[in-house]
Amino acid sequence: MTTRPLPVPDEVSAPFWAACAEHVFTLPRCSHCREFSLPPEATCPHCHSADPQFSFEPVNGRGKGRSRLRGQVLLVEDDQTIATLTKQTLESTGMTVMLAKSAREALAALAEHRGIDVVFSDVMMPGGMSGVELAHEIRARLEGGIVLRRAGPEETGALFEVQRAASLAALGHIYPPDRYPFPDDAVRDRWREALATGSEIAVAEQDGRVIGLAAWADGWLDGLYVRPEHWGDGVADRLHDTAVQAISDSGAEAARLWVLEDNARARRFYERHGWRVDGSQRVVPFPPHPLDLGYTKEL
Repeated sequence: MTTRPLPVPDEVSAPFWAACAEHVFTLPRCSHCREFSLPPEATCPHCHSADPQFSFEPVNGRGKGRSRLRGQVLLVEDDQTIATLTKQTLESTGMTVMLAKSAREALAALAEHRGIDVVFSDVMMPGGMSGVELAHEIRARLEGGIVLRRAGPEETGALFEVQRAASLAALGHIYPPDRYPFPDDAVRDRWREALATGSEIAVAEQDGRVIGLAAWADGWLDGLYVRPEHWGDGVADRLHDTAVQAISDSGAEAARLWVLEDNARARRFYERHGWRVDGSQRVVPFPPHPLDLGYTKEL
């Protein structure tokens, strides 16, 4: 039987668990925005203060605390062990999870329940319809819905297009396109090799189009790209949380990534999600050879 692991208190959450040991339910309250949060984290999920100075206040259970994520996920997975672990992971972020074992069950659930916000699907499934085909079918039935799934083996082009669009919009001040054209061939080769070797890649799809991706391996968040027209609408947050949780589930005690020193938008995003500069640096091999900064997130 798979059971949920016991919580391990850290510096931020220790007051919460200490109160629980005394049979008192408390919630952390940010000293800046005065919002309650659960679970407690290093950064306030509401006002994004990196120094929320939480006060743990007793509550009676009749009010409503606000989790970091909210919404309903339809999880499509035929392997019971993987489904159980993934369900626990998603629920730990505050999401409500429904389970379906096949594409047919998933479509039936979507027809019956209109409140589903996200579909998270395996790629290879029984019943004659893959996760990619399911996503295409959902597109016709759930207009505007966002589907999170693993990247399919034939999606090199889609991954390339997402990285190219995001990079040109975000990094033009670092790589002026008239002087440093986007390295199309190298980026295509990157994703072709990643898919061929079974790398972990999650994509967000809307209306049949891949709009974002996250890739990770060996404790590293290797890439997080979202088409610029979807910046700020939560797609990046969902992809980020999926990758970080997968890294944590692999047994890593910390996640790492590289961010360009002058990519201020990305640095703000990661710092809002609890990443911190760790002092490591490297020179990027592509001209004009900007500087990468190492970031670490304790898990």
